[in-house]
Amino acid sequence: MDDRHRGDSGKTLLSSPTPIGKDDIRLEAIGTLEELAALLRLSAIPGSGPHCPTLAAIVGVLARLCEYVRSGGMAVHLPKGDEIAFLEDKIAKLTVPAAPVGIALTEESARAHHAAAVCRRAERAFVRSARVYPAKEAATAYLNRLSDFLAALATYTDYKAERTESLPVAREAVAPAPTPTAPAVDTDGLVRAVLSAMGEKPMITLEEAKALIEAVEAHAASLGKRAVIAVCNSEGNPIAVHVMDGAYLVSFEVAVKKARTAAAVKMPTRELAALVGNGGTFMGLDKITDIVTFGGGVPLFRGDRLAGAIGISGGTGEEDHALCEYALEVFLKL
Repeated sequence: MDDRHRGDSGKTLLSSPTPIGKDDIRLEAIGTLEELAALLRLSAIPGSGPHCPTLAAIVGVLARLCEYVRSGGMAVHLPKGDEIAFLEDKIAKLTVPAAPVGIALTEESARAHHAAAVCRRAERAFVRSARVYPAKEAATAYLNRLSDFLAALATYTDYKAERTESLPVAREAVAPAPTPTAPAVDTDGLVRAVLSAMGEKPMITLEEAKALIEAVEAHAASLGKRAVIAVCNSEGNPIAVHVMDGAYLVSFEVAVKKARTAAAVKMPTRELAALVGNGGTFMGLDKITDIVTFGGGVPLFRGDRLAGAIGISGGTGEEDHALCEYALEVFLKL
């Protein structure tokens, strides 16, 4: 059957060349996670507020969780401990002194409730998948915290809306007088902050690439490493390349190739080694001159969109990949 029409018979591909049924429990988990990410993007409202950095980080982790299921549990896609702690901190800041009486008093509140409900469904689908295809606790822990966070956001928004609606209006007994203006309560701001800020920049910028490289250079130097660090855009074209003092001459070309490879296949280069051998998904790919199949290159995603990639060369494949993991943490905060 033509690969383009495999879906007509209810089959699709996941991480192996063997087709699986579209009713596979893993696809339910992936689909619900993608639905949640899409809901957050579709609910976006231009604005600013204390939770603006939250959305980009959440959608980025959801994309990684989808890849975690697709790849059969590649640890590189797992949520980090600080990402879980980040949500816990946000939950603590959204605590309200009393439960609201009403539900979904505003459009923004309704969006928050909807996101919380979809997140709980995604969590249940992921847990069902994990019973058959075991998953690390970090993955389920993140989804649990995320559902708690979105539920807290919904409650907080209801509470703020109620307080605004219930403010008394002063009136003169005889003649109408100007109504005192109650102190402004930014009911929309909170949800705008979390269900907004989703204007995704398509590719990493030169300014971001330079900031990322500087952070990785400083970290590498603190470890006594001498490396070449290359950043390319989503099309595989180099944006910036830095050569640390004492780095090997050959590392320049290797770092650029690692970045291009990671952008081309949208996965860490060290994962390619198991996929290019006999029977692998990318069998024979290693015969292409510019393809690298050892550690040191990782793609950079904004949500589910490729923003670019980074390649690092100077040590062993594992050492270079460790620096790439540090780069991913920095990129999420840019």
